[in-house]
Amino acid sequence: MAEVNGSEAERLRVLYDFVIFRMERRGGISRYVAELARRLAGVDGVETTIFAGLHDNDFVADRQFTRGVRLIGRRSRSRVARSSLGGGIDYAAMRAYQYIPPRHSIYHPSYYPRAIRCPRGTRLVATVYDMIHERIPEFHRGDPTPSRKRALVDAADLILCISETTARDLTTLYGVDPARIRVTYLGAGSGEWHARPVPRLAIGEGRPYVLYVGRRSGYKNFRMLLEAYIASASLHRATALVAVGGGEWSSEEQGILKRAPAEARVIRTDADEAELQALYAGALALAVPSLYEGFGLPVVEAMREGCAVVANATGSLPEIVGDAGLVVPLTDPGVLADHLERVLGDDVLHGRLRDAGRARASRFDWDSTAAKTLAAYRDVVGAG
Repeated sequence: MAEVNGSEAERLRVLYDFVIFRMERRGGISRYVAELARRLAGVDGVETTIFAGLHDNDFVADRQFTRGVRLIGRRSRSRVARSSLGGGIDYAAMRAYQYIPPRHSIYHPSYYPRAIRCPRGTRLVATVYDMIHERIPEFHRGDPTPSRKRALVDAADLILCISETTARDLTTLYGVDPARIRVTYLGAGSGEWHARPVPRLAIGEGRPYVLYVGRRSGYKNFRMLLEAYIASASLHRATALVAVGGGEWSSEEQGILKRAPAEARVIRTDADEAELQALYAGALALAVPSLYEGFGLPVVEAMREGCAVVANATGSLPEIVGDAGLVVPLTDPGVLADHLERVLGDDVLHGRLRDAGRARASRFDWDSTAAKTLAAYRDVVGAG
């Protein structure tokens, strides 16, 4: 973060908690928190700590990735670590740690904690990632996230939102004063990873392939993509469908796959950062049929690697993709198939989307995220 110089400022101590690192082995939010902590640790006058507790997160476990960050905790895959007892231990240990001098200037929860403890003199900064639970509650019945989010928003001295869409939703649905909100977009790429060849099986036995990244259930709407691919002869005869992450196929997905024609190639795989970068770079397109997103990190990661994007015109996706991809209302599998077929059959369109995507992605980088976050931290500390 060469553009930010904190040498003239009083030391700023920032604490990030363990909540998201208990939830994700690797994922967009844990990536965001780790990127912030690492980049701000390199700024003069700033000290960052991640109280990771008992975790199983790849980003925190990689000391090259988190160099300069003070880490409290250890990696554990035991049943106790993953249990509610392990969570209780983490909460109790962090509460005690928060009161050990020197106190932190900022407490920035990594997600929405079930209990909020903030010592006197410490400013509370929250990040709201999306308002998906509130926008489409039918996919989240019984989920405690909305109540925990609301409690954090009400208690926070300042709120960061990762898109203008999320900021507007927060104002509309919670009535939050826009003066309490700062928009800090996410980035893509870290400079720590280098693309490397991906095994041929993972890219559809040499076929062009449509890529999907991340969780597949519920509002993510992967089922639409799977049905679109299977129903389109142009797609299932000429391309493969590669789904990265998200766990094993569900029983519903297995039922759909049983109906797939013999020519279809549907592959589920996992990928580390370097492999995912290579998968983006080689894909025909990234398909994002999600019913709502607060940002859509895979979209920016894909565009950065020159991967064409076909996305649903919902939530923040039009804001992030702009005119650099095909952003259309995906009302049924046939509509999605039509647009993927356009990319497959039109080399000029495909080339334009690749070039436009790279240019668009250059607007989103982690150094900018960290710089804007640091400015917000200093604002809220100065206001106190």
